[in-house]
Amino acid sequence: MHLADFPQDRANSQRRARAVNGFTLVEVMVAVAILGLTLFSVMGGIAYMRFRNRESSQRMLAASIEMEILELFKAQPFPQIINSTAGAPVYLKQVPGGAPDARWIVPAANAWQPVPIEDVAPTDPAAPASIPDKLPNGVWRADFVTNPATTTLRQVTVTMQWQLYSGNNQRVVSLSTSTAICQSFPSL
Repeated sequence: MHLADFPQDRANSQRRARAVNGFTLVEVMVAVAILGLTLFSVMGGIAYMRFRNRESSQRMLAASIEMEILELFKAQPFPQIINSTAGAPVYLKQVPGGAPDARWIVPAANAWQPVPIEDVAPTDPAAPASIPDKLPNGVWRADFVTNPATTTLRQVTVTMQWQLYSGNNQRVVSLSTSTAICQSFPSL
């Protein structure tokens, strides 16, 4: 006679077989909770990366605009690169037709000026004639500092500020770029 022939042993072996073949409700709930926390963390990480990517993109655009402004200052006659109490009559940009663009005047000392929307000359008549503002509520200013010991050298600092997002999340981002301009060699 075998032990499996007894009814009590047969019932115990069947219970053991059922317990091995499935999961309990507690095990399933723990697995779902772990999966939910993992998914929540991954989604949070993706949102954070998108936020940082947008900020990085805007910083690169601001740095590009600042470098362009500094290069345009270098192209100006040296006596015109000074702080003034009013907006300087130096027009930094030309519109596609060739006339000076009044929106790119140099702001007065310690004053902020809105970053203008760029005009473009599209080859396709259906294309828009301006680039949309990628720096929300962007403003810029320029500061010129002359060293009293070296009057032929001026430090030019261009600062831009903008809001990373509009609405309730209005974090202000600031970026400054600086260079020295020499009277004798302005293109250096």
